[in-house]
Amino acid sequence: MNNLEHSGKLGMKWGQRHAEKKLNKSAKKDATKHEVARQAYGKGAGIQRRLVKKEIEEKMKNPQYKAAYDKALSEINYSKINNKAIANSRGRATKDQANRSAAIVAKTLTGTTSLAAGYILYTQNKPAIDSAVSSALKSAKTAVDTYQTARQWKKNFGG
Repeated sequence: MNNLEHSGKLGMKWGQRHAEKKLNKSAKKDATKHEVARQAYGKGAGIQRRLVKKEIEEKMKNPQYKAAYDKALSEINYSKINNKAIANSRGRATKDQANRSAAIVAKTLTGTTSLAAGYILYTQNKPAIDSAVSSALKSAKTAVDTYQTARQWKKNFGG
């Protein structure tokens, strides 16, 4: 048993399958990222699209990558992509809302719109602010429930 046997195809390079698998995985990931960026909306969506496009254009110079990318693009599940785009937009909206809220708190308490001041005040008074926000939300929910009940009564009994 002194022979070294190779069970691949004649002329096949060692490790070539691994490189092809890696290329396909990268192309699939980039195709998904491209479609998520294409369907993105809201603040920052245009910047996201430009960054993804620039990243992919560089890789497209490789013809093997381009073929793998086109194949991956044709196999995309668009419902999953749409859900990702919506989730990303919601995440950005939530973060923006938190920043706006912190700025409002800072301006109300200090007279300045510095986010740092808002965060510092919030962390120092977190329990009090959380309870105040919680009670405000409960009273708002009660008001909405009362309004909906009144509308239902009016609808049912014509008032």
